[in-house]
Formats: sequence, structure tokens, C-alpha cells
Amino acid sequence: MVARSFCLAITIEESLIGTSFLNWSGIGTGGTATLDIVFLGQPASAMRVACIALMVAGIVGWKLV
Repeated sequence: MVARSFCLAITIEESLIGTSFLNWSGIGTGGTATLDIVFLGQPASAMRVACIALMVAGIVGWKLV
């Protein structure tokens, strides 16, 4: 918990708080969903994979704009 807060604080210093929170929440959500599929045996349906890909694409797009 302390390490996560420290990493978020570093991220906020480097960019806007909205961008930092978008990255933080998107990476956490996408990472958790991916780990569920890989390690916990959740079904990797096309819709789940597409949603994770859209989330990643949104974060990348936000950073490019």
C-alpha cells in the first residue's frame, strides 16, 4: 500500500493529476483483469480481451494527445 501511494505521488509530480489518475486506475483495472485471466482461470472471451485492449488504447491515446 505504501509503495503504491509512493508511485502515485511520483507520477503526479511528473504530469497532471487527471492524467495520472487515469493511468493509475486504467493500469490497475486492466492488470487485474489480465491477471484474473492468466492466473485464476477466468474465461478469456473475445469481449473481455477487446475491453482490456480498448482500455489500453484509451490510455495511450490520452497520453499522445
